[in-house]
Amino acid sequence: MGKTQMLSGAGQLTAVALLVLFTWINLAGVSRLAQWIDGLTLWKLLVPLLVSITLMLIAGHWSNLSLAMPASGTVVEAIGSGGILFSLLGFRSAMDMAGEVRNPQRNVPLAMAVGLGICLLIYLVLQLSFLVSVPPESLHKGWSQLSLTAHGGPLVALAVGLGLSWVALVLLIDAVVSPSATGMAYLGISARVSWMMGECRLLPGALGRLNSRGVPHWALLSSLIISMLLLWLTPSWQGLVSFLTSTQIIALAMGPVSLLALRRQLPDAERRFQVPCPRMFCSLAFVMATWATSCTGRTALEGAVLVISIPSLMYVLVRSVQGQAMDLKAGLWWGLYLGLLTLDMELFSQGQRWALPTGWHLVLLAGLALAVMPMAVNSALPRASAHALTNLTQPPDPD
Repeated sequence: MGKTQMLSGAGQLTAVALLVLFTWINLAGVSRLAQWIDGLTLWKLLVPLLVSITLMLIAGHWSNLSLAMPASGTVVEAIGSGGILFSLLGFRSAMDMAGEVRNPQRNVPLAMAVGLGICLLIYLVLQLSFLVSVPPESLHKGWSQLSLTAHGGPLVALAVGLGLSWVALVLLIDAVVSPSATGMAYLGISARVSWMMGECRLLPGALGRLNSRGVPHWALLSSLIISMLLLWLTPSWQGLVSFLTSTQIIALAMGPVSLLALRRQLPDAERRFQVPCPRMFCSLAFVMATWATSCTGRTALEGAVLVISIPSLMYVLVRSVQGQAMDLKAGLWWGLYLGLLTLDMELFSQGQRWALPTGWHLVLLAGLALAVMPMAVNSALPRASAHALTNLTQPPDPD
């Protein structure tokens, strides 16, 4: 599977039909959506374990582990474009729905830790099974020269080579079923984020409306339209995953800054969830988010910055035309941060004129993040918004 593999016209039409199906399921309400996702989640947990155990029992070439692995730069590149970061970003579902959780101080970290732990364990077992299942004769030139091609990916190629046609069939079915659960969940989450932004008047008010089932229908339809547009702009799997990972990581980078800013604005507010040692953890999270953006690659990062910047400028323009006051100074750090990220990728990323070794590049990005973060926190508005004040000061739900 190469980076140039693209969806055909029929493939894009099929993808659009699936997006419409996911939207219809979301419009049915959260309870119906939960039933679909629960069943698909069980499948997503069992299939990788079944495939891993089967491959390790039938083709356990454990001596493969003693061979040298690819260079660190190649591994870092695979983290972003290979879908590793995208797969582990599922923890944000618990974060996005945290406002509806009872006893969030206990249940939110528990949900995120258990979810991430289970996913990481499954991925590690699956990767181990792949490493020990590759025929030794295919590795005589090393891992960097390994070539496994088949319709469905390298695991399918291994299964076919071992004569395990049923494993190949299960993997092909899983390639359809597993992303379906992710697609349904992400479509619903993105709509609810748009709904809240409509409630806060950061987006058109129509997006903040609910239908008779309590579903943000206009926000869902807008998510469907944007999804189809992105599918048309990035019809390759690698390009789409890299772009989505980059945008999600950039969005997550807002979290640490927002938390410290709210602590300054509302130091005595009663909080349903508190992060211990907030300055240390927020600084670490901001640095790690900055590192993660570099893993997605220059093209994905530049595309994400463009997609974020254009709506932001349109929002400022509309507010200006309407004569509504804005404190732009509080948001200048965001433009500075995105600009520095883009400049770094243009100058110091792999393949550029002044490309840095991976270790030194990470040091540079950490310094960039630690320099920008105090500016961001100190530029916050002196008072929290009415929405933030309401959400932070409401009494906790009973356990």
